[in-house]
Amino acid sequence: MNYNSNYKKSQSFFESLVKKVKNKKIIRIKGSFLLILYKACKFVRGVMNMKKYRFLLLLLALHGTKVFSQDKGLIFWSDFMYFKNQEEDYYLKNGSLYSRKEIELPPPISPPIEPPVEPPVKPPIDPPITPPVEQPIKPPIVVPPIVKPVEPPVKPPTPIQPIPDPIVPDPPKPTVEKYIFYNNVFYEGTDLKTGSSPLGGDLTVDMSNKIGMGSIKEGYVIENENTISLNKLPEIQTLVGMQGSNGGTIINQNSGVINIESYGGIGMSILNSGYAENNGTINLYNSYTVGATVENGSFINKGNILGAARYAMATLGSGSVENSSTGNISLLGVFAGIYVSGGGSGVNNGAITVLDGNSAMMTTNGSIINNGTITMNTPSYNNGNNTMEIPSGAMFINGFGTAINSESGVINIGTPTSLMRATNAMTGEGAVVLENSGTINMYTNTVTPGSILTTDFAYFLTEGAIGKNMPTGVINLGEYGMVNYGGTVYNWGVINKEETNTQSLSYNGKLVMESGGSINTSKSQMLETIVIGRSYVGNYYVDSGVLNLHSSITSNFKEIKSNSKLYEVIENNGVYEFKRNRFEILTDDVLAKYLEDIYYDSNNSTKNELFDILTSSESGSQFEWYLDEIFGRGYFPSLMYQTNDAIVFTNETILNQISEKTQATNKESYIFGYSFEKMKKDVYENILGYTDELNSFFIGKNYPIKESLSSGWILSYTRLDSKFKDNKGKREDNMFQGTGYLNYNKDTVNAFGSFFAGYSKGNLDRNVQLGYLDYNEDFTDISFESLNESLSSDIKNYYVGALGKISKKYDFNFIYLEPVARVESIGIFQRDISESGGTYSLELDNLNGVLSSGYVGTGIGKVFTIGKGALNMALNLGVKQELNSLDDTVKFKVNSLGSESGEIDLKNKNRFSKEVGVRTEVGNLWDGLSLYGEYKYIFSEDNSWKVSGGVRVKF
Repeated sequence: MNYNSNYKKSQSFFESLVKKVKNKKIIRIKGSFLLILYKACKFVRGVMNMKKYRFLLLLLALHGTKVFSQDKGLIFWSDFMYFKNQEEDYYLKNGSLYSRKEIELPPPISPPIEPPVEPPVKPPIDPPITPPVEQPIKPPIVVPPIVKPVEPPVKPPTPIQPIPDPIVPDPPKPTVEKYIFYNNVFYEGTDLKTGSSPLGGDLTVDMSNKIGMGSIKEGYVIENENTISLNKLPEIQTLVGMQGSNGGTIINQNSGVINIESYGGIGMSILNSGYAENNGTINLYNSYTVGATVENGSFINKGNILGAARYAMATLGSGSVENSSTGNISLLGVFAGIYVSGGGSGVNNGAITVLDGNSAMMTTNGSIINNGTITMNTPSYNNGNNTMEIPSGAMFINGFGTAINSESGVINIGTPTSLMRATNAMTGEGAVVLENSGTINMYTNTVTPGSILTTDFAYFLTEGAIGKNMPTGVINLGEYGMVNYGGTVYNWGVINKEETNTQSLSYNGKLVMESGGSINTSKSQMLETIVIGRSYVGNYYVDSGVLNLHSSITSNFKEIKSNSKLYEVIENNGVYEFKRNRFEILTDDVLAKYLEDIYYDSNNSTKNELFDILTSSESGSQFEWYLDEIFGRGYFPSLMYQTNDAIVFTNETILNQISEKTQATNKESYIFGYSFEKMKKDVYENILGYTDELNSFFIGKNYPIKESLSSGWILSYTRLDSKFKDNKGKREDNMFQGTGYLNYNKDTVNAFGSFFAGYSKGNLDRNVQLGYLDYNEDFTDISFESLNESLSSDIKNYYVGALGKISKKYDFNFIYLEPVARVESIGIFQRDISESGGTYSLELDNLNGVLSSGYVGTGIGKVFTIGKGALNMALNLGVKQELNSLDDTVKFKVNSLGSESGEIDLKNKNRFSKEVGVRTEVGNLWDGLSLYGEYKYIFSEDNSWKVSGGVRVKF
């Protein structure tokens, strides 16, 4: 074999490869090609200086690997260091490293043993070498200059495994796994520490490494006992001090310090599961830094997190973060000390101090629990501002989740000497619950002369949030402290109000006193009204009884009333009693009789749920809304009006066009057309708002009677798709109608009359969606509950009716006027409805009614000639009066509640409306082809609109 020739060929190959790289002819090289390249390098390593081409390997790795990042960047450096160190503990596949333990090595094959042959005299040019052999772990091949042996008469088989000893071969070297990295290099071992071999000590993280150190596999631990510094950069870059992924563990030990000066820097990070622990100190230096982040795993702080930051710790997935009993978080200008999202959890068992910050603990989707101490001090940006303008809170829920200040937890708002802050103890937005079982101190504050007086709230509640002060909960109100802004707070615990505090208990909200709860204040501060909760009443089947109120309630308040609309409080000579209001008092609907009939203790859990819902009504409007949702008082009357809409569309939108364009001739003619309409109807009286989408096809024939009079028939199919507002339900209907008509056209007068009959069949979906507050069995707690049911049924209708219209057209120089009058009456016979699919499925009896209307208006327009056709543009103005007559009630039964039947009052009401619309029509483009489009806006109690269009052909 001519090795000089091989050397020259290899040297030529690499030199050309370098030129291609320099000339940017090689844009990207896959990871698999790097492996081939490495083998080629290894083959000629004995005859080439490989150091010359290490830059080439690095450059190719940079081109072939994704940009170094928190998760993928680790792979790049493992790839590069693999080639640099010439290790073969891993193999590269699809850009990722895999252990060679997964590959079975072929068994060693021994060649025949031949007696040694004396080498000849050394040649003057080519240095002889032994034939190349492969080691099992493929170490670097060193080629010593030896004499080339004489070719034997018969060539031995090509060696596959090395045979250092011709008699006893060495066993293969075991594969070494590396999953701990430090400053871009992977090292052997399962638990490595900085400052000890083989790792270094202090480490600086910048753009050259981006992630200081970490562990990328479960069972592998890296511990920092030195100082990690994240260098400050001119722009935001995600630099990470320590990172764990895929189950890896990272620990910052007692002597460990992580200094984060970079914008966007993260001290410790867990990606895709793992565990992180801080026993040392994390120092943060700007509001773009985060002490620790968790995507899916856990982090616990047992040491110190100090300085200025955006978050001390944050979970962005299903993970958890905790400040332990030895943990200390003290931050300036922080958005949230502990931030939870993605369904995770955050717990404080230690101390959190926030100066000039928004919140100590915050969640947008998860849970936060305080078992330790939270201290909120003066946020300077809020000085002199009202709390309502910049809501903040020691514990803050914004979105979904729960916040609990446990029995051992303490929230301190400010100090006795601090300025007014407008900072709240617990803040919630949305259908969330904030619970206090510990102590909330709203300290007395000194007001700076000239500053605006603001108030601190124990609870700041908006958009339906509620607060709970549990039996062990204590709220201490300083000079300016109040219990709550907005929402409702339920108090089973203790509220202490200082004598100098002249504020009311609530602002734009309500405090409900529950059994055992007390309010301690100066006797000179007689408060106006106190509201008591259902825990004082107990079982809802008891109609009346004596209230055992706490002495602080009867002595400090002028008036006492019930929080539930179902009960009222009566005082008789200093004795307070409760009395249940009968349902006939709460509503004037005939439904009240049905409720009284089923109001008895029957051990029916569905009944109990129904009366839990009704008892939670705090007002008459809320009580009526619950009845609407459960018994469909707005839903079922709306069905009649939806059917009427489809019939009116079929008649007026389609047949009116026939009356204008189908004039009598001396021969019979056919007409075919398609029309569509989309209409939005808003709520009025007990009719729900809904949106209709209508599509109709029709075909008919016109018969001449005499010059100005014709008659005919129309067959039509209409598809109705209707959706109720706020997802109350939907409807899909197919309607078939036959119509006979007379059409009179004489000069500028048009008179049209029709009789019609039809049948419709479709599907209904009614959604029952409501939320209410429910007490537990012993009335010591309250929680959000929801009812969400989708009930299905069929609908069938028969209908008959008549339509009449007359108009006269007045032509002027530039425009025309066309006054019009129209009357229509439709009798609808709605068959019985039987729902299925839910607890509160209804069975309803037949519903019948006659819906009539009269319209008077005028059109103002102009006609433009277009070839054989004409363009007609008009503005239409008019008024409409409905004269409706439905059955007064419809009978129903709820099978799950018993055999009793009831009635629903339909509260029929007529409606007057004004209409304005624009219409464009192109007629007779080709032998009877016409197109039109129209938009109409209807002014009534609640405004509606419709848009329609269509095409027709007369032949």
